[in-house]
Formats: sequence, structure tokens, C-alpha cells
Amino acid sequence: MGADYSTEDLRGRLSSVTVVEALGPPYFGTGHIPGAVNIPPHRVVELAPTLLPAKDAPIVVYAAHRFSHGADVVVRQLALLGYRDVSRYVEGKAGWAEAGLPLIEDGEG
Repeated sequence: MGADYSTEDLRGRLSSVTVVEALGPPYFGTGHIPGAVNIPPHRVVELAPTLLPAKDAPIVVYAAHRFSHGADVVVRQLALLGYRDVSRYVEGKAGWAEAGLPLIEDGEG
């Protein structure tokens, strides 16, 4: 497992990592970090093989906020599936928005 990412870490590396939102589709649809894919905790085994790159590519997982546990669940499940460079964005979607950074809604690209 990789080190936890801060907001500045993720902002600076956004184009070189795959970002995963560990929330359900309705939450993802109302706003997510640009470029993120949606993999809720209960669908990791099903979705990871098709949505994530090679198992050694850097992946950063986030949930709603610092105290959400969904990201931890997804990080552990990805590690069990053999993904080797998985980190957690500790501030979550709330921290991203509080920093004044954009959230993308479905249909915006």
C-alpha cells in the first residue's frame, strides 16, 4: 500500500494516478474529483478488473470525508486483488471541495 495523499499531493499528481471514488453511484453522479472512476466497496471484485489499469499502476481511493471508512475498505480489497500501488486520499470529496477545487457532475466529462 502507498502513503496517504493530502489535497496538494493529489492535486499535483491528478494526471498521473487513477482516482477511485468509493461511494455509491448517486453520490458519484452529483460530483466527483475530475477523472475519477466509481467503485463502491460492495462492487470492488466486480468492477476493478475493467475500470482499473495494470496492477502496478498508481491508484488513489477516496470517500466522502476524512472519517469515511469506504475508502479503507476499497483499498484493502484492491490489495487483496493484487493491486500493488494503492493509496488513500485522506480528506475525501469534502476536503477537495473545501480547498476550492472542482467537482465534476455526470455529463460534464
